[in-house]
Amino acid sequence: MRLIGAGFGRTGTTSLKAALAQLGFAPCYHMQEVFKHPSHARTWLAAADGAPVDWPAFLGGYAATLDYPASNFYQELLAAFPHARVLLSVRDPDRWYESTLETIYGAARLPRWLEHIPPLHLFIEMQRRVIWDGTFQGRF
Repeated sequence: MRLIGAGFGRTGTTSLKAALAQLGFAPCYHMQEVFKHPSHARTWLAAADGAPVDWPAFLGGYAATLDYPASNFYQELLAAFPHARVLLSVRDPDRWYESTLETIYGAARLPRWLEHIPPLHLFIEMQRRVIWDGTFQGRF
């Protein structure tokens, strides 16, 4: 791990991921990785509950992290990868909020019946914790 992204989702992280790949920081762990590897959601949820995570084993194959959920754990990641640089991506707060309402908040409001479709239920649980119950919010 050479670079740890500490910025929230919706701060240009997808574009930043593409730029980092061109600069040799690939592969990059981004929220997209949770969609590709649904079982990862269990690790993130456990971390949010305070369970210890072997970060080098879990993320050691990645050169960088960006976006949720890794950004919520940038301090733990920096402790596990002390030589990594930390990058904070930012965005105008009003534009960030509007973008988040249209995307991330919308995903947390999916119908409950979708929770029974693996692995979608794990993603929905992560989103609910980020937005509604505060499990992840204390991590910001």
